[in-house]
Amino acid sequence: ENPVQIATDTFDRPYIISKKGRVYAAPNGISEASTVELWLDWAHKVDSRPNEAGLLAIAFEPRFSLNGQFYVHYNRRLNGQLQSVISRLTVRDLPDGRPDPDSEEILMVVDQPYGNHNGGQLAFGMDGYLYIAFGDGGSAGDPLGHSQNLSTLLGAILRIDINSQEGELSYRIPES
Repeated sequence: ENPVQIATDTFDRPYIISKKGRVYAAPNGISEASTVELWLDWAHKVDSRPNEAGLLAIAFEPRFSLNGQFYVHYNRRLNGQLQSVISRLTVRDLPDGRPDPDSEEILMVVDQPYGNHNGGQLAFGMDGYLYIAFGDGGSAGDPLGHSQNLSTLLGAILRIDINSQEGELSYRIPES
């Protein structure tokens, strides 16, 4: 179902991320003889109808084996507006549990002006910060100039500190 990423948790278990909003776990690794099981079904939240939208990425917190936290980057439609969403979820029963759908904490929402160039990625850097990439927001040639505009999050790579809070945010923007 339109795989977009393979990610591993801190237990070195692989997960296959589907654009349609599902995450499959491969508890015994990935090979021709692998069996996978549905680990997270987010299809009811994800809008994958635009050609470059959907569940785009997950990233496991470096301390996942201790706190069960991971992050998702997906697109949704709210009141007709396509949006990119960055959320944190928690797995309660480690190491073999599944995510608690009620644990979703939305960290940021970015409106998408078009139904393409909505791509995105998540990754933790060696510095422990979460890196978030957003597409430029769409249409051919980036007509709104998002990739060259420092006042928009579209067409950007962000870096946030998920271990600190700043004001009402549940993360902090590093000074550097």
